[in-house]
Amino acid sequence: MTTGHDRDLSPELADRHALACSRKISLEKLANENWVLLSRSTAPEIVDGFMLLCANAGFSPRVINEPATIQAVLTMVAAGVGVSLAPSSVRSIYQPGVTFIPIRPDPPPLDLVGVRPAGEPPPTVAAFIDVLRQLRPRIRSKYARYHST
Repeated sequence: MTTGHDRDLSPELADRHALACSRKISLEKLANENWVLLSRSTAPEIVDGFMLLCANAGFSPRVINEPATIQAVLTMVAAGVGVSLAPSSVRSIYQPGVTFIPIRPDPPPLDLVGVRPAGEPPPTVAAFIDVLRQLRPRIRSKYARYHST
């Protein structure tokens, strides 16, 4: 198992959303929005972390849709169905009509964990694991102030 951090959680808003031009945004400003989140069965850690962030911000989000893929979440956000929250790694998925805005204040890091079945992995999985192992010291040093191990 490999653990890393994806520090920058960002609200995702439709480009035409009234807050889309903000430089940073507090979650409290999105308390009354409709939310589109990945389904809990797809990403339980992300959903649980999001719910905790909202609770700490003093609200319970009104989740109106829970698609199984991040691409579907982004499409729904672009269409104006609702807003969402995702790790910064999602920014690499191009979706016209979606704006990512950093949260103020900075949220705690989100642990991202990689797990694979026991046994000899296929070559592509083995190569990916090697890359993660090589990057692990850099990831840990970058986020040392947020991670005690």
